[in-house]
Amino acid sequence: SSGMLWGASAFNQPIGGWAVGRVQNFQCMLYYASSFDQDLAPWSVDPAAQTIWMLYEATAFQRAHAPWAKQGMEVYGPGT
Repeated sequence: SSGMLWGASAFNQPIGGWAVGRVQNFQCMLYYASSFDQDLAPWSVDPAAQTIWMLYEATAFQRAHAPWAKQGMEVYGPGT
């Protein structure tokens, strides 16, 4: 899923039901998906999974939709 929806600026479809429990690389998955604002709370993301910049510049995304995103995972960019 690394870079899967990179630059999909108009993408805003529900993907919270995707089975991602075994995914190890989310890097840049929704990078620059600026319209994306769907609930990802149901996702079971392994804390060891690569999530760097997964939602970088996904400017519409509300962080409450990803409660699994912890400090240090750098989901939203460097240092986040």
